[in-house]
Amino acid sequence: MRARITEVDKEKDSRLHQMRQDYMDKIKKAKSSNDKESILEEMGERLRTTEDALEEDKRRQEANLLKLLKARQRKNLKGTVKKIDKEVEEMFVQVDKLKVKVDRHKAEIYADKGIKNQPGLVEDSITKVVIEIVNDATKDDADNQINFNG
Repeated sequence: MRARITEVDKEKDSRLHQMRQDYMDKIKKAKSSNDKESILEEMGERLRTTEDALEEDKRRQEANLLKLLKARQRKNLKGTVKKIDKEVEEMFVQVDKLKVKVDRHKAEIYADKGIKNQPGLVEDSITKVVIEIVNDATKDDADNQINFNG
C-alpha cells in the first residue's frame, strides 16, 4: 500500500514540476511585465487547482486501498477461523474415539478380571490401559506422555 502511495506522490511531484517548468518557459518568452504578471497569476491558479485535484485523487486511492486491505484481512480471518473450527472438530472426534476405546478396554478388563475378585487390580489394569491409550494418542507429543509406576 505504501508503495502505491509513494508512486502517487512521485507522479504528483512530476506533474507539478512539469507544469511549473512550462510556465517558467512561457514567462521567459513573455516580453512585457504585464504579460509575465498574468502568466504568473495563471500559473498560481492552475497549480493550486491541479494540487487540489491530485490530493483528492490521492485521498480516494488511499481509501480504496484501505478498503481492499480490510477486505483481504477479513477474508484471511474467515479462513483462519474455518481452519481452527475444523481442527477443533477433529479434536472432538479424536476424544470420542478415545472414549470408545477406553470403554471397550474397561469392558474387556472387567470381563477378564471380574469386579468381585480383586477390585484394586481391576482399577490398576484399567488405569494402565487408559495410560497406554493416551500415550498412543499423544505419541508425537512427548510432553503429554504419562508414566505409570503402579
